[in-house]
Amino acid sequence: MLTVNPAPLTINVDSTNRSYGATNAVFTGSLIGLQPGAGITATFTSAATTNSAVGTYAIVPSLSDPNGRLGNYVITTNQGTLTVTTALLTVTATSTNRSYGVTNPVFTGSLSGLRNNDNISATFTSAATTNSPVGSYPIAVSLSDPGSRLGNYTLITNGGTLVVSAAGLTLIVDSTNRVYGASNPLFSGALTGLRNNDNITATFTSTATTNSPVGSYPIVASLNDPGGRLSNYAVTTNSGTLIVTAVGSTNSLVSSLNPVPAGSNVTFTATVARAGLGAGQPTGSIQFLTNGVAAGPAVTLVGGVASLSRTNLPAGTNLVQAAYAGDANFLGSTSSLFQVVTANQPADPPVVIGIQDNGDGTATIRFGGAPGVPYKVEATTNLVPPIAWTILSTNTPGTNGEWTITAQTAGTAQRFYRAGVP
Repeated sequence: MLTVNPAPLTINVDSTNRSYGATNAVFTGSLIGLQPGAGITATFTSAATTNSAVGTYAIVPSLSDPNGRLGNYVITTNQGTLTVTTALLTVTATSTNRSYGVTNPVFTGSLSGLRNNDNISATFTSAATTNSPVGSYPIAVSLSDPGSRLGNYTLITNGGTLVVSAAGLTLIVDSTNRVYGASNPLFSGALTGLRNNDNITATFTSTATTNSPVGSYPIVASLNDPGGRLSNYAVTTNSGTLIVTAVGSTNSLVSSLNPVPAGSNVTFTATVARAGLGAGQPTGSIQFLTNGVAAGPAVTLVGGVASLSRTNLPAGTNLVQAAYAGDANFLGSTSSLFQVVTANQPADPPVVIGIQDNGDGTATIRFGGAPGVPYKVEATTNLVPPIAWTILSTNTPGTNGEWTITAQTAGTAQRFYRAGVP
């Protein structure tokens, strides 16, 4: 008797893998031991879907036997496995910047690689605050995963950086002025752009002193930073200037003697000083003038004083002036006085040389005296004391010592005339 035993049939299922969220590949395998004409085929499936979490899943074979030959085989199955691996999830924080002292901007970034519309989101934060000094600060990433899907991903984090840059700080120095020799005013200015109530203050100085000549001097600003916060600022300085201007001068003129007889030596002294309080003494020279005409060359000031002596001033009232033109630091000034020069008394008194009746109610009287000496002419109608003399004129004879006057005689029986030094 012939016994026919079942033939061995081996099903080999190929293992494979894919990443989370991807569709399954076409599963494969092989049948070993099939006899010719058996018509048996195999298909392969897995319960894993695109939503299946990371893990391993069986690949199950299914045999098709349209000819009913499967009973002729003893089947051995070599199972296959589908391995679902993690998907790459990349979170990138966008770098940004702001200036010192301002609030952080809204941080942004991106998530790339999400599968299956997983509800994973990212937020971005930084430890930097408005008080954080200039520098670079990491932008941290936090992931929210309410559906607990993050285990299906291999996370790659590209961190961002917040760069805190220097804030602009403008230092404005106020310009000012003063006159030469005065002390400097209190300098002032302003700081604009301070943040966080930083305790930064400014002081202002200048190298100009009371002795500094007329000109322009920079006003220098110094910043005080007890809290060490200045490095958080980019400082722009608008410089100021101290302008030292010329100061006024006083000018006084005195005479050594006033009045003086003709021919006397008289000295005029001009003293020039600073007008008002302050340091410094005028330099330069004084131009003396007599009756509007320069009295020789200018006289150099010594210790603020200049003098001029004269013996040739004419008799009468003379205008004497002392003109100071000023120097680099002092403005000019002028002073004046009236110098009276009296004529010398003549050796002989003046005389009446002659009287002529003009026949028209007037008379011409001729006098003789010293040339260049002023005389007054007086008249009276009665020589009985007390005599009342009336001044008729004041005259100065020429080089021949003579002069004449015409006097009214109408209505008077007699009239007496005399001349004398005023």
